[in-house]
Amino acid sequence: MKTHTYDRMKAPVIRPEAYSPEGIEGLESFQGADAGFRDFLPEENRLGNLLGIGDDPVVEEILRGALLNPIREMTFNRGKRVRAHLVHLGYRIVDEGATPSVTAIRQCRSCAEVVELIHAGSLVVDDIEDGSHIRRGRPALHVRFGLPIALNAGNWLYFWPFQMLKELQLPSDQLLFLYEYYQQTLLRAHFGQALDLGARVDTLPQDRVRNACVASMKLKTG
Repeated sequence: MKTHTYDRMKAPVIRPEAYSPEGIEGLESFQGADAGFRDFLPEENRLGNLLGIGDDPVVEEILRGALLNPIREMTFNRGKRVRAHLVHLGYRIVDEGATPSVTAIRQCRSCAEVVELIHAGSLVVDDIEDGSHIRRGRPALHVRFGLPIALNAGNWLYFWPFQMLKELQLPSDQLLFLYEYYQQTLLRAHFGQALDLGARVDTLPQDRVRNACVASMKLKTG
């Protein structure tokens, strides 16, 4: 539960180095921190078709300055990528040592980035709610670009992974399962954040601290 306003979270975000799917030799090349993020952002030359507005250099320039560039700058801050490692580890456990296909490797990488993107969005919003000015030794996104742009970027990071999952080309039943689980995770996390914001451990009666903290942690641990 919150007891201060400085930067309290040291969890990982996304490293921006690109990778070449053609050069993949196996999942050994995917070790979380070495995965690329840049390839998972929307390509600017695709924005027109993606948004149904046609190609417009003016629109692309505005979106680049108000959304894509702030997100790229944020992700330059290297993290441990614990969540991406967990996705990779889970795949290896389920796969039981079989040699993965190139498609499977790409899907694993995409899913790892989905988790990292959701987490990155939560960090942006969390810094705003906490009044934190620093994120991993650099100005927080709302300090660097202002609160409106940062808040919009943080929310966008919740939505864009839905498109990433769609592009995995999974069977419809699997995609529906992922969408439902994704929605449930976001819903629980926001309830957990409400608990975190709504109570301070130094003001709660002692007999209520444990239940409030445990519930918040369970809901926020996606």
